[in-house]
Amino acid sequence: MSKNSLIPDQQKGAQKDFEHRVTYTSLASAKAAFDKAKYRLLEINKWHEYGGLLSADFTLTDSNGNKIERLAALGDFIKIDIPGPSHPGGQHDWVRVEDIQYEMPDGENELLSIKLQPSHAPNEERKEKPVHFFEEDSSSSFILKREDHDVVISYHGRNEVTNTHTDEPIENARNWLIGLSAMLGFSDLQWKSLIRGIINTEE
Repeated sequence: MSKNSLIPDQQKGAQKDFEHRVTYTSLASAKAAFDKAKYRLLEINKWHEYGGLLSADFTLTDSNGNKIERLAALGDFIKIDIPGPSHPGGQHDWVRVEDIQYEMPDGENELLSIKLQPSHAPNEERKEKPVHFFEEDSSSSFILKREDHDVVISYHGRNEVTNTHTDEPIENARNWLIGLSAMLGFSDLQWKSLIRGIINTEE
């Protein structure tokens, strides 16, 4: 499976692409690092820890909104508490795990990807409306690869359009402010910090 097939086409709004690569001196150490990074990429509840002070808080939940202590799986929800203005009424931003792919095509190189998209909140009555500062067509894709002695992780944001069409003017204003900060590059620091934290060479 090619990298491009894992990333939605860019059609509107902003696009983000970041990559972090670490080269290891031995194949064994590269394999060990990939295995560790693979676990971290799916360990959503610790993304804040891996991303550091710049990171939002991420909580993996089931379809009822209950926190779950395991690795992410297809269809799981993720509650996001981002730095900055909160949703009216104390709501959070939500995304859903829309795709997870793992492959080892030639017995040596490996790839793990996960794609997230804005979602309604679990158990919400109006399930057609996403609760997120971006519109539902936006996506965040993470691709972790091992290429021989290299371990590479990349982040790809696609179709990032601010969600200002909710039924609540205050929520629209809040989403506009958060979306603007993302467009100006403030979210870039978070994603760069997170992908570096997933491949942590200091331990």
